[in-house]
Amino acid sequence: MTTVITGSINGIGNIPVQAEYTDDSLNVTYGNAINSIINAFNVSPSSLTTVNASQYFNDIVSGVQTLTDLAENGSVVNGQQNYITANMANNISNIFSSLQAAGFDPTATDPQTQINLIEQWQDLGSIGLSNILDTAVNSLQANSSLQSMIELDYVATGNNQIYNALSTLDQATTLTNTAMNLLNEVQSLHNQILPENDSASQTAQTLISQWENATFLVNGSNGNNRTGASAGNVSPDGLTSVFQGSLGNALNTPIGTVVGDPTTNTPGLTSTVVAQYNSLRAQLQQTITQLDQINGTYAGGPNANERSGTLQDLLSQVLNEMQPGGTAPTSPTSSGTGIYAWILDGYNSATSATAGNNQETITNAISTGESLSNTQQQQLQEQLFVYQEFTQSANTMLTTINQIIQTMATDISR
Repeated sequence: MTTVITGSINGIGNIPVQAEYTDDSLNVTYGNAINSIINAFNVSPSSLTTVNASQYFNDIVSGVQTLTDLAENGSVVNGQQNYITANMANNISNIFSSLQAAGFDPTATDPQTQINLIEQWQDLGSIGLSNILDTAVNSLQANSSLQSMIELDYVATGNNQIYNALSTLDQATTLTNTAMNLLNEVQSLHNQILPENDSASQTAQTLISQWENATFLVNGSNGNNRTGASAGNVSPDGLTSVFQGSLGNALNTPIGTVVGDPTTNTPGLTSTVVAQYNSLRAQLQQTITQLDQINGTYAGGPNANERSGTLQDLLSQVLNEMQPGGTAPTSPTSSGTGIYAWILDGYNSATSATAGNNQETITNAISTGESLSNTQQQQLQEQLFVYQEFTQSANTMLTTINQIIQTMATDISR
């Protein structure tokens, strides 16, 4: 928008005006109002009758009302406030002054009175009113100069396109960040797992410590070591064989898996954790719906066939594995349903062929989200570069045109 200064219109007073150019939509509204008034001025007095007088009279009144509104309020386009130009304000003021000089009464309703008011106003044509109206029309052409086309059309169109692109990217980035935060919470929740019984590991550690300190027991007898023999004439080599067998038995004992808080080593889940699980499911569904909407990958959407492998697709897989249900199992070792089955992830069964599937799905979703976030950051940099080049090109064109005009003016003045 060009510089805003203060103008004045007869009958209105001081108003904000733009020094040179204004928005095209405001320019069109101004032009329509001016043409409406000019059409009434150009009607032949002999053509005015009590039947059609109100039509021309109302054209003048309507045009004046429109011009008054533009002068006082301007217009807002794409959130940008625009005002009439200084030339427009001067032309409107002259038209209003001519109507005032002719004693034009916009409240008149009698057809013959309306005819008389129109004719009195038309009589001013011989003393300059025609020139005033011609000048008002010329304001439309002035607003369509090359400079105004660059300032209003080129810049406005470019700004709108870049704004739309950045708005869409901002929405997508916000949703990606939301999805990544949810996945981090999902991962933390999935980590609520503990070993069922660590006695086998403790036994193995005890055996190793005894072996290292030469206090390994054979048949309950003390004093056996790796260089001596006792407890039934066990040789050093035999002692090693007995130790290896005992250690092997301890290490072969499966360690079960239960749900629980790893930070406190407490089996079971609190009601708070279960509530968080159900809340995450709802938030995931909401985020999936929003991602599908902005990307057109919803069922029947324009890009529905491109949904596979997207972030919303991976989030859907995570959600599908997070089955509803949060009733605590009878014991921490049972598989349970819902959150319990999801956290245990098949590791509570030594023969489960799907152990770790839930974790793999979460990992894949996080990886996809991180990749998308990096892509969006790159797109943001590209848009900022385009905006920089665009504003630079507009500035270069305006500077060049102004230099040309200045040179022409200098040559003319010589």
